[in-house]
Amino acid sequence: MSLITSCPNCETNFIVTPEQIAPQMGKVRCGNCQHVFNAVDHLADIPDETTAEILKPFKSPEASNEILSEEPIEAQLDALIESTHEGENSNSLLLDMQPTPFSDASIDLEESIFDAKVKRSNWLLLVIIALLGLLAIAQSVYFLRQNIAIQWPQLKPHLLKICETLQCKIDLPKNADLLTIDDSDLKEDAVYKGLIHLTSTIINNAHYAQAYPQLELTLTDANDIPILRRAFKPNEYLPATTNFDAGIPAGEEVRVNLPVTASGESVTGYRVFLTYDESKDH
Repeated sequence: MSLITSCPNCETNFIVTPEQIAPQMGKVRCGNCQHVFNAVDHLADIPDETTAEILKPFKSPEASNEILSEEPIEAQLDALIESTHEGENSNSLLLDMQPTPFSDASIDLEESIFDAKVKRSNWLLLVIIALLGLLAIAQSVYFLRQNIAIQWPQLKPHLLKICETLQCKIDLPKNADLLTIDDSDLKEDAVYKGLIHLTSTIINNAHYAQAYPQLELTLTDANDIPILRRAFKPNEYLPATTNFDAGIPAGEEVRVNLPVTASGESVTGYRVFLTYDESKDH
């Protein structure tokens, strides 16, 4: 059993046990101010178990290991004092008490608990911030995957693997402003009447591969009035062996040879336009 006794001179608190103070009939010397007093006259219970754990009692070499009964503390002390001093000299050395300020320990305990909570909260906050940061990065990569694949082509294979899991896809860029149509010509077929051939070259001026565009052809009469307009898909104006998924490589050109039926109309002119607008009529 541990108790608290206070020095009446300097009011310093000490943790004591009945076995410690019994040999000197309760008389002890304050280790703080050296005042001699009777510890029994100034005993008090330890407030709680937590404080008792923090304020470890001083273990005297002469202290008995006997477990005290549930009798009142005064009766236990009287019994210990009587048994200890039977036949002993009352002028035995006093027990020097070492100060253990109770109030300071309580403050330290509260500060330790507070610091622990603050550290735990800070770590939790850092984890939440890190998770939110990763989520933001993942969302950015998902929505900007096409631009990332353009700027860093070496990352495209990894992005494609991710898209296989997420069931998304990475489309080729479609910037018609970076496409040029050149060397166009329209000729009638020498054998079949009403059949004409459009030949042209599509050039990709971008520094990255682009999707094949639609080719919009407009046939006009002598007054430059449109008499026939149609948009052709890549698989209609390019050979079947073309790798459409790879697109037009950066800086490369593609040759076009497209047969068109004029349906008996008198064609004197034409216009060719490249577009990615899939809403055009085919």
